[in-house]
Amino acid sequence: MFDSWNARVGGDAAATSRPVAARSEAGRRCLLDLRRIASDGEQGRRFHALVMLLRRGGYELSMVPRLAFLQTGHRMFKANALAETRPFFEDRLPADFCPFDLCLSDGTTAHRHARRTLSVLTGTQKPLQPGDLAMPYSFFPAVWDHGEDQHFEDYRRRQRVWRFFFGGHCSEASYRRIKKYTRLQPVDRHRVVGEVNRYFADSTLWIDCDEQLESAQRQRHESFVMIDNATYRPDASRWLGLLAQSDFFLAAPGCDYPLSHNAIEAIAVGTIPVLEYGSLFTPPLSDGENCITYQGIDGLRRAAARIETMDEHQIVKLRRGVIDYYESHLSPAAFCRDLEDAATKRLHLFPYLTPAERRAA
Repeated sequence: MFDSWNARVGGDAAATSRPVAARSEAGRRCLLDLRRIASDGEQGRRFHALVMLLRRGGYELSMVPRLAFLQTGHRMFKANALAETRPFFEDRLPADFCPFDLCLSDGTTAHRHARRTLSVLTGTQKPLQPGDLAMPYSFFPAVWDHGEDQHFEDYRRRQRVWRFFFGGHCSEASYRRIKKYTRLQPVDRHRVVGEVNRYFADSTLWIDCDEQLESAQRQRHESFVMIDNATYRPDASRWLGLLAQSDFFLAAPGCDYPLSHNAIEAIAVGTIPVLEYGSLFTPPLSDGENCITYQGIDGLRRAAARIETMDEHQIVKLRRGVIDYYESHLSPAAFCRDLEDAATKRLHLFPYLTPAERRAA
């Protein structure tokens, strides 16, 4: 695994020991010293998000090559993230080596080669404590890998031609597992999507092929627009563009737990999320300020009615709140700002899986 990693980063394993070049190129340097594969997340998604938030936030990344962590380095998303780092070897340091600005570690609280060390937490049995930074949930890894996050401003300025949109999988078989999640019990995706379709009934615009999509993108539709990926799946490169042409997105719950990549992607491009799990965000989303929330099927119907009658001024105000929330709490700049805050002592990779209550320090 190490040979593959070393080859992917150009074979320059000692490059992290060149502080002058590193500082002139990136400004800040972070050392990752991870031992436990619990940091991976599903298929390496959480580790990938951590790496990309740091990279886009201006850090050059180095990593201690620990076998215990690298044993899952073949996972697609983890492998892509590793390619954004360079191996770091203590026995190859030059005489003029400068300490890293920051170290993130799940094994030490004070790395000798870093000015500051933050502990990385992955446990989900205890609530977050004062000084714990909740790492934000993030996009599907391909959004980062394809550089789509560099175009959010363009997406936000696009003309909005749909009122309310859902795109994705929503089969009953795939989305019943949400019942295993104990922190809260939202209505599952299959029921949510079905209820919204029933609410809008004959006015729902179903898109089942490229030709229908092209036509739908050329005209204003004031009702619900639906793409079921079991029937039709547009090319992934078009996804953020589809989100960005709708005023609202039905951010139905995910599979194993409520949070979904689609909700974050919608927020990033300024599309107002409609959801039941706003409390899982840190800080929580606020109804009427940066989202539309509901509780249960009856609440979902009332949310649909609000969306149906909302005027343009209200929508524009909500959209501004959504974009402000992304820039203040979910963006790489916000994440790195919070990491560097002196009050931050530990980083938690899975805050949405921990108990909601906060205990006194």
